[in-house]
Amino acid sequence: MREAADKVVALLVPEEFYAVGQWYENFAQTTDDEVRELLARSAAQVERIARVR
Repeated sequence: MREAADKVVALLVPEEFYAVGQWYENFAQTTDDEVRELLARSAAQVERIARVR
């Protein structure tokens, strides 16, 4: 992290922190199809907003 920030402050650090996913009930892998769909929807929304402006 030294390359990204001058200083890092963590207010709470769990003793046994192994992965972000351990703190979620459902941290399932996102499929490639889901990612493509989300990117397409986002691009369409950005395009609509750009036309309004």
